[in-house]
Parts: sequence; C-alpha cells; structure tokens
Amino acid sequence: MFLYFLNKLKSAAFLPRGLNDIVYLVVVISMILSPLLALLGPAIAKRIGREMGISLKAAAEESIDMKNHVIVVGFNLVGETLHNILSLRYIPHIIVDMSVTRVAKARVNNYPIFLVTLKNGCV
Repeated sequence: MFLYFLNKLKSAAFLPRGLNDIVYLVVVISMILSPLLALLGPAIAKRIGREMGISLKAAAEESIDMKNHVIVVGFNLVGETLHNILSLRYIPHIIVDMSVTRVAKARVNNYPIFLVTLKNGCV
C-alpha cells in the first residue's frame, strides 16, 4: 500500500529521482526485516532485562512496606538533587521515572527508583 502511494508521489514529481530510489530501498529493507525483528524481539527484551537487573517481582517486594513517602517524579538533575536533600534529612522517599536507562543506572547506585509507564493517563 505504501509503495502504491510512493509511486503516485513519483509520478507527481514531489520527490527528486535519487531520493525516490532511496525511499524505495528503505521501505523494501524494512519490510524484509520486520518479520525477523518480530521473532527476535522477545529474546532481545529478555536479555536486556536480565543484563540490567530489572526484576518486577523484586521491585514489588521492595515496595510492600512503603507508606508516607515523598514521591519524586523524574530522575533528572532536579530529581537527583531532591533525592540528595531528602536523603540527608532522612526523609523516606522514592523516585519514579519513565526512562529504562535512567532507572537501570540509578538502581546500580542503589537509588530508591522505580520504572513507571503511563498508559491512558494512569500510572
């Protein structure tokens, strides 16, 4: 279907000839690789999760006793500074972030951080 529209664009001369050939090549390669990536995706995800040490069961067990904690949303420069201030004053807190890489790096340094994802406006 996409190639049909691309062909219509070519006939209308919206794309220069060289760019049109590159777009065709990219589309064909992505169509060839898509089934392969769909098959390899779960295996790659398991390996990445294992290497980063992400365990949902461990995170759930860790969060059982959390009550009356400050919730720091986002682990950027401000979030890290806020964590440092709260830690110095022994104020119980947790950090939530949507970035897998930031959470993994912070977990290595024993920060009380959890990965959250937003779906339909809910945490």
